[in-house]
Amino acid sequence: MIAAHLKGIFIFLTVLLCCKDTFSQARSIPLRDALKQVTKVYGTQFVFDPELIDGKKSSIEVVNNKKSVEEILKEILYPNDLVFLYIKSNYYSIVSKGRVSSTSGAGTSASDQNNVPHNSPNLGASAMDKAPSASGQANLTGRVTDEKNNPLSGVSITMNGKNIGASTNEEGKFSLNVSSLKGTLAFSYVGYTRQDVAIDGRTSLEVQLQPATTALNEVVVVGYGTQKKVNLTGAVSQISSKQLEDRPVQNMTKALQGQIPNVNITFGSGKPGTEGTINIRGTTSINGGAPLVLIDGVPGNIDRINPLDVETVSVLKDASASAIYGARGSFGVVLVTTKRAKSGKATVNYSTNFGWGTQTTSTNFMTSGYEQGRIMDTADLRTLGVNYMGYTEQDYDELLKRANDKTEDPSRPWVVVQNRNGKDQFMYYGNFDWWHYLYNTWQPTSQHNLSISGSADKISYLLSGGFREQAGIWKINNDNNKIYNFRSKIDAKVLPWLQVTSNTQFFNSGYQFTGTNGFDRTFGFEEHLMPAYSPINPDGSYSYITGLNQYRIGSGEHANLLYGKAGGTEKTNDFRTTIAATITVNKQISFTGNYSYNLTTGANTTRQVKVPYSLYPGVTSIIPTYNVDQLTESTENTNYQVVNLFGNYENNFRNHHVKFLAGFNQEESRFKSITTSRNDLLSLNLNDLNLATGVMNEAGGAYEWALQGYFYRFNYDYKGKYLFEASGRYDGTSRFKKGSNFGFFPSFSAGWRISEEAFFEPLSKYVNNLKFRASYGALGNQQVTNGNQQVYYAYLATMGTAQSSYLTDAQKTLYVTTPAAISPTLTWEKVTSTNFGVDADFFKSRLSVVVDIYQRKTTGMLIKGRTLPFVSRFAMA
Repeated sequence: MIAAHLKGIFIFLTVLLCCKDTFSQARSIPLRDALKQVTKVYGTQFVFDPELIDGKKSSIEVVNNKKSVEEILKEILYPNDLVFLYIKSNYYSIVSKGRVSSTSGAGTSASDQNNVPHNSPNLGASAMDKAPSASGQANLTGRVTDEKNNPLSGVSITMNGKNIGASTNEEGKFSLNVSSLKGTLAFSYVGYTRQDVAIDGRTSLEVQLQPATTALNEVVVVGYGTQKKVNLTGAVSQISSKQLEDRPVQNMTKALQGQIPNVNITFGSGKPGTEGTINIRGTTSINGGAPLVLIDGVPGNIDRINPLDVETVSVLKDASASAIYGARGSFGVVLVTTKRAKSGKATVNYSTNFGWGTQTTSTNFMTSGYEQGRIMDTADLRTLGVNYMGYTEQDYDELLKRANDKTEDPSRPWVVVQNRNGKDQFMYYGNFDWWHYLYNTWQPTSQHNLSISGSADKISYLLSGGFREQAGIWKINNDNNKIYNFRSKIDAKVLPWLQVTSNTQFFNSGYQFTGTNGFDRTFGFEEHLMPAYSPINPDGSYSYITGLNQYRIGSGEHANLLYGKAGGTEKTNDFRTTIAATITVNKQISFTGNYSYNLTTGANTTRQVKVPYSLYPGVTSIIPTYNVDQLTESTENTNYQVVNLFGNYENNFRNHHVKFLAGFNQEESRFKSITTSRNDLLSLNLNDLNLATGVMNEAGGAYEWALQGYFYRFNYDYKGKYLFEASGRYDGTSRFKKGSNFGFFPSFSAGWRISEEAFFEPLSKYVNNLKFRASYGALGNQQVTNGNQQVYYAYLATMGTAQSSYLTDAQKTLYVTTPAAISPTLTWEKVTSTNFGVDADFFKSRLSVVVDIYQRKTTGMLIKGRTLPFVSRFAMA
């Protein structure tokens, strides 16, 4: 809300409160206070320029409700040369008399304007359309819509610096006679942010207003719709793009870290392109469980969208908020809403940033071969009774001579050839810094983003693209990840009652690495990379063993990296598109339908090679753990489809506000994978299965699943004080057998805005909002796991195939394994959630406090059954 001392739009939003019938003209009070009293008694809402009323007085000290609101407004406004314009029921705009006389279609006098009854259509709509342009003046027309491209009637339009203006009719249209096509028009409407638009010689304007986002008026995205934050009764948190735009991060999970309470984000490694894991409110089930992530209403991967494309992120934490999503939302829901096109001429935005990342832990490792060798030997002798390094005292004398050499001195080389056990071999007496040899201290990152947004006639569009690159930690043959994003959003107002939207996204990532893919190998580095050892021998060969102990230097991984022939790529493509249509029957009823298709493909290639090393000069051996020359290629694809159909009804009955939503959802997913490998390639540098000479090995896999659900949500509030919500879903899954595959999951929540009670008035200047809320709900969990693997057919007796060691006709015998026993009562896990919360806003929402006490309980968890007797001839169920 713009402060009173700035020029802007000041909005009073209250509800009708009971008050004592009194009327007094004993002394004058500020006009602003008089308007507050009118708002309190009549429940009216005003739009006005603060400068119009600053310093003005009213002879009415206390107003009552024995007169009509129009009569009261005349008495307090006319003496100040002000009049009011009727917008719609209980909505008025306050302007100067001079503006009314020059407003197109506003009538010729203030009295004509103020005699419009409450049930009148928009003021002067027909007159406005018919008014001719004055001589020497230009006629400016246009249309004003809301954030969903629906027309807004009663929008106040004024020209900055001049006393002329207009208001929009029922179709959101306006007409205004101006002296020239220069200057700036101010568009303001109750509950929306004021927008200034330069005319720039145009005779027609298309303006889209956005909802005001004051703390209490903020609109929060919830399941299949939106709600005002102040009316929420469930545990819901939301952040906007403003909290994300200043975070130069590579993906959305990193952008969300530390932003929302009870949202825990972890990363399994620092590998470039690693996606985060989201958890809401702690432990879920022994079968695992993660929150449902929806991007513009469709399930998706949050790390596959460009952070700069995101408008808001809402997190539904308790069952009452997420029950509408049924089985998929048992452990919370994350709703991501991407940005929409902005009205007006095309705008182009480009942003870029460059950065460097580094580890947060200390890496001050020892680099003295003598000191660390002594420490390791002492430790092993005391615990295991053996010498770790295998060095003699003469060897330690050699290490001691070099103890102060930070770099190799040619007169005291770190690798020498000595005769041990009658054979020349390499001996290591160095002070080598393995950490800085293998790892980069800083890993560079870069991002480039480009977007084009605008509108023409009844079509608005947004095109955006992004490129991100992140280097890995390896210094030798550095690994890196590249990501490309593209998004297209088009909104078209096809008919006054029909809006069609298209939302298409494409994601491409490619990770390239040398050596072995995986970061668990770093443990081997730290355990066996003694500073006394060197990675390369004087003849250029790679080190691997010392011949003095049983340990391998760095597990041979440094040799694999230095050789540079092994490695691979991981590529992912994710294409998704959504087509939606919204039919608006009237202001109370609308229907929405959408269809989404998602194709995700993955292609991975891994090349293994035989890695050489030398312990004895001139003698080359192969590292045992890297003794295979093999190429492995795998592909996988997932076809996923979603259909949503739902309707909304919303209406006010005096002080009662009701909202009802009901709909249908169906999801279907099919997965297929193929893996092929072949040994002994003809080239070290070229990777193709046709270059291999070994036997071709193939493997595959496939599964599919489906969900079907019917959902509803009912909201009721009385005067914005007493709030109630009931929601639920009847869900069916393909993962359980018929008769056990459907379940009903309801939830209930209620809230009391005690700050809206009359007795709370003395505290309102300190506490402008205080709400108590409670919720209870039950949800289902369909996930069944075997170890870390999802099980999609747990209700079926499945049999595997294998090869026996016995020969039949000179061939190994194939056989089918015995199926496991299946529980006849296998069905949904049940997740119940209870939540008590308090929302408080202090000092005009400068300070906000949210407190939640909750309990989530998972029962009927799906686990392995007890071990049956051997004579039953069954394995574990």
